[in-house]
Amino acid sequence: MSYSAKRNRSGSRPVLYIFSRICLLWFQRDVFNLLLIQAAMKSSDKHHHKLARCLLVERDAQKDNSPLTNRLIQRAQALHG
Repeated sequence: MSYSAKRNRSGSRPVLYIFSRICLLWFQRDVFNLLLIQAAMKSSDKHHHKLARCLLVERDAQKDNSPLTNRLIQRAQALHG
């Protein structure tokens, strides 16, 4: 099953994968992903914290040695620990 076909708990497609199908410029997608990461980290739901960590792993794979990504990963780990 592809990412675009996966459903979340409410039965709707995850916002990230809906927006990834829209033809946005790379920096617009990057800003949107950062917005999702920040929102997930500020949430009180532990499931959202896990989502933030997953998004950060993807971002780290795409943007190796990014100081911003490294700082966000440290913040996400502090939430978990």
